[in-house]
Amino acid sequence: MKTFLLLLLLFPLTVLAELSENPSPAEQQAQARLPLQTYNELLQASRKEPHPAPLEYALGNADVQVSVSEKDDRMIALVSTQLSVQTFEDEWTLVPILPLGTALFEVSANGRPVQLAVGPDGLSWSSKKAAQTILTLKYGVTIETSESGFSVPVPIPHSAVTTLHFSLPGTRLDPVAVPSANLKITPDKDNGITYGSASIPQASSVLISWRSASKRPYILSRAHYQGELQNKSIAWKALYDLQVFSGESITLPLMPAGTILSDIRLDGKAAPVLQDDGHFATLVQGRGAHQIEVRLQTAVQETKGPLQTIVNIPQVPVSRFELSLPGRKELKVFPEVNVSSRNDNDNTHASLHIPMSKQVRFSWVDAIPQDLKAELRANATLYHAVYAEEGVLHVQGMVNYEITHGETSTLSLQVPANVQINRISSADIGVSDWAVEALDDHRQKVTVYLDRELKANLLLQVAYERLLGSGEQAQQAVEVPLMHALNVHRQRGMVALLAAKDLTLKPQQEQHVTLVGENQLPSFVRNPLHMTIAHTFKYISPQAALLVKAVAPEHKQGIFDAQVDTLISIGEVTLKGSAMVRIDVKSGSIMKLMLKLPENINILGVSAPSLRSHEVRQEGENPHIELDFTQEMEGQFSLQVDYERIMQDSVAQARVPTLSVADAEVEHGRIAVEALTAVEVTQGQAEQLSSLDIN
Repeated sequence: MKTFLLLLLLFPLTVLAELSENPSPAEQQAQARLPLQTYNELLQASRKEPHPAPLEYALGNADVQVSVSEKDDRMIALVSTQLSVQTFEDEWTLVPILPLGTALFEVSANGRPVQLAVGPDGLSWSSKKAAQTILTLKYGVTIETSESGFSVPVPIPHSAVTTLHFSLPGTRLDPVAVPSANLKITPDKDNGITYGSASIPQASSVLISWRSASKRPYILSRAHYQGELQNKSIAWKALYDLQVFSGESITLPLMPAGTILSDIRLDGKAAPVLQDDGHFATLVQGRGAHQIEVRLQTAVQETKGPLQTIVNIPQVPVSRFELSLPGRKELKVFPEVNVSSRNDNDNTHASLHIPMSKQVRFSWVDAIPQDLKAELRANATLYHAVYAEEGVLHVQGMVNYEITHGETSTLSLQVPANVQINRISSADIGVSDWAVEALDDHRQKVTVYLDRELKANLLLQVAYERLLGSGEQAQQAVEVPLMHALNVHRQRGMVALLAAKDLTLKPQQEQHVTLVGENQLPSFVRNPLHMTIAHTFKYISPQAALLVKAVAPEHKQGIFDAQVDTLISIGEVTLKGSAMVRIDVKSGSIMKLMLKLPENINILGVSAPSLRSHEVRQEGENPHIELDFTQEMEGQFSLQVDYERIMQDSVAQARVPTLSVADAEVEHGRIAVEALTAVEVTQGQAEQLSSLDIN
């Protein structure tokens, strides 16, 4: 009995539970006695909740096999991937395996076919219990072809350890896998296949690219140029890193034929020099890495501008230049790149990298002291487009800054104290912020902060306004609020007074301003304006002032044509007419319209768009209707007039009453007559009319 109790305490409680699931008859009658303290400890341990796993899943080792082959004169690539997946919970877990868009052929888990689901992180495999599973995936990838060779982007699982194996058709290849480490290439000349293997860091895809060594027998990957000014020329020493893929002798072109060469050395030894297709070239033999040393000279060109020299070079992906010049110089390079320079013993040493280029131009001047270099010199031209609305004077301002020296990230303007700045912006550079500071009772300063240092010209838009007042105060002349640029060498300005629909600005007093034509405004100021330019002024004096008064614009009647279509209906005792008048405004606009009426008619109704009122005047020899509109009418619109005339019993003939439009440049129309009662209608007399078919 003591032995049984000892074994019971040594085994975990879970084991006892498993043994007691199918007890034998002898076990069912057996009894075990435990001390109360030991029983309570075992009971407490069985009630503890298990700790959850820190992660839902883990991707183990992945083995990716890429096989590229040629079939029917085209390249195809197949991928076979074997991946170990560990899930830690007995619940549904979604494990992302491959990115979306992967062309899957077959998926199996521990040898059994399964399906992948489309999850938020790509194609995913799902499991509902904790286990270790081996997934096998087969899919195809697209081979991209270019002049330089072939490339295959291969999607892979995002596992911690990935081993890549690939096979490519051909033996004289130069394969590269990115990203990868420990890339090993093994050509199989017997079967005409190149095998490769590499370790891939944690990534979602790997790019395999290769090219035929016969198409690219060599690569110039890096170049290092060291130059020094000697009298009237620059002496250069150029070092090139060369990789040769062929064992045969190759011709390597280096410099254009016009270059002044001093020496060419290959791996430290004198190399032969020949001319090939307009270039100086040398002969290189031997597979592997080589170093080419070229010594040359370039002339220093003395022109009216800075001193400069031009270096013709072969196109190399990585090119580094180092140039030493006597004195303190400011060096500029084209193509434009960042130049790092330092001064040592009154000499300037500059270093830089350039993009792939056939030519590099260096120019230099004596360096400007730092305090003078930071000094800003600029000119400014200010443009004001001014228009009035009821109670408000609006100004659309533009400031054209011309930077002649230095650079700055802040600009300052001065405006009258009674204006409100609404917006400051620029299409050339970003405006970070702007601030307004009161100078005195009549002026305020506006500081504009730019998002970077300004070195070139800038066009700044400034929108502001001032109140005109109301009542009698609105009828008084007001001064146009003009901007002034601060901290500039020279400034001038222009003012354009615009005519709006309701108000126009009339000059009342001019001081130090000159009236000019609107063609003096540059196109970038004139083209955005949608209002009519009434007056244009130019000024150069800072004491320039212009007083204007807001008045109603003089309305000029527009030029229009009219078409009048009239339907006359004959009743028992009346002639009823319905005239449809179509107005076509060809230029300008109209606010009033007059319709001439025949005698002895009664107007039944008038309808028209935007009609304010109509007044019928029957007295006199020329009866008419005067129509007033609520807005200036432009384009085309129609109106309708209904009227009637009482017929006399003793009169057998009746003149058809028709309307006409006064002041119309061209008027035409049609007349139709219908009978609404049992009468016969015949034409008696027609003047300036031609008959039409009823259709």
